[in-house]
Amino acid sequence: MAAGCGVLLAGAAGCVPGGRPAAAAGSGVPAGLSGAPVVGASAVVEDRGAADAGVVEMREEIEGQDDTVAGSVRLVHREGAVGFFTWTGSGGRQCLGHTAGGRSAAESSCQAGAPEPLAERPVLRVFRYAPVDDRWFVQVDADREQLVGVRCGGEQLQVVPIGEEHFPEGGRRHYLVFSAGELTGRPAATLLVDGGQQVEEPLEVPREPAGGGPSSRSCE
Repeated sequence: MAAGCGVLLAGAAGCVPGGRPAAAAGSGVPAGLSGAPVVGASAVVEDRGAADAGVVEMREEIEGQDDTVAGSVRLVHREGAVGFFTWTGSGGRQCLGHTAGGRSAAESSCQAGAPEPLAERPVLRVFRYAPVDDRWFVQVDADREQLVGVRCGGEQLQVVPIGEEHFPEGGRRHYLVFSAGELTGRPAATLLVDGGQQVEEPLEVPREPAGGGPSSRSCE
């Protein structure tokens, strides 16, 4: 599998902010943080993928790598025929990968540098934007806030929580956002700031389509 910076990652190359390693998806909100339902499918995935040869092969490959922290590999979401994994590498590096689909190859990536501290103020970051089969996914991190929903025009997109990091001063949540086409323009992200205030801000995606996947859709 390809190595590099990607999932759960921050920075120009897509390298992750840090803290404690991201918990398995579906873990609870830290004590003292207000919560709200997340739009879309739950990130808690039953082990129904164990019989899927692609899922089993990828899990075994990740677990067999020398720098994979034992017990950290999690199947966090299935999107059609594609399974998404998160895991922790050496030095607390956070990683994400997905199995091959009907028209897409298996891919994986990990942060390249040391984990960053939690942002001092609520921050929403987009780290990866890519097609997988007939869908596009956007990888998003939220510091000191929760991603409640993403809207493109009048349509609510699928938002999947895939992990969470706990810091003494707050939390960092990791998400995937799925769309039937490549998102362009200014999708609207609804956020619940730790403490209860709800805000809306644009999700930073390219203004023009990059191509290479399903048809694009404008969220102007």
